[in-house]
Amino acid sequence: MRQDFFATRSFESLEHRNECFENWLNEVANQRRHGSTGKIVAEAFEAEQRALQTLAAKPFEALLSLQRKIDREGLVSYEGNRYSVPNGTGVRLVAVQVLPMELLIVVESEVIARHAIATGKGHTIVDPSHRKLRCCARGEMSKPEHSTPVAQRSLLFYQAVGTRLARQSQKVRS
Repeated sequence: MRQDFFATRSFESLEHRNECFENWLNEVANQRRHGSTGKIVAEAFEAEQRALQTLAAKPFEALLSLQRKIDREGLVSYEGNRYSVPNGTGVRLVAVQVLPMELLIVVESEVIARHAIATGKGHTIVDPSHRKLRCCARGEMSKPEHSTPVAQRSLLFYQAVGTRLARQSQKVRS
């Protein structure tokens, strides 16, 4: 389509493009002989249409359903990546349902987490809402009782600490 239809044409509007595309399908694309099957595309589709059936009116099932354990960090592994579950999920074993673009984490038929499937391996995907602390009684956000401010220091400070520790380590070995 990119080379045969779009590359050689310009369009005045979306409607004009759609009209040109329908004409191209009927007069060119569907009339050609398919390279792999050797059949005329329109004729093959007409024969195939008789065998097509309507889809059942029920929810789409997962492509794959697996059982996984929730680790100590509140994460579930799938294909080399780790995905979060909400704090306080309360179970150790969950169902992981894999859809074409999404991973669902399910406990007793209830979806407790949804994540886009990560590409590659070694990623940790955490939904920030899964890591909020809650007060057990009222469901309100809890705040740490004591928060200690962290000092901001120059990198030169850490370099000096490292040098001093290295010298002490050499003295101990000597």
